[in-house]
Amino acid sequence: MELIFGLLVIGVLIWLITRKSSSDKLTLLSFENWMEIYDKASDAEKNRMATAFIVQSLNIAKETHGVNIRQFMMEKTKNKFTSQQVFDYWMHSWFQSEDHESYGRDLLKMEARRAGAVLYLIASA
Repeated sequence: MELIFGLLVIGVLIWLITRKSSSDKLTLLSFENWMEIYDKASDAEKNRMATAFIVQSLNIAKETHGVNIRQFMMEKTKNKFTSQQVFDYWMHSWFQSEDHESYGRDLLKMEARRAGAVLYLIASA
């Protein structure tokens, strides 16, 4: 009985790790393809995808602009923002920016996580 329980726990952990990494892998798609999948996803999957998108995007922004990811995530949690709300804010900031029309096609063709780094920088400007 204990063996079955142990195997069940291990199975659940492997499933959770694999499921998370699939959301991370989606950020390697073009932003346009990522958005198509995101739009069709369930709310739970959207939250996982948005979280992976934010973390991966912030990692890119950290490399290029020294973003403090831990501080960002603490602020997000403190203000009780969901990952979907943060993503929506970044998108809103992009649509409000002057560069929206001129760089829109380029952004959609970028790897999603790189596009996210751009969106973060626009939103935080």
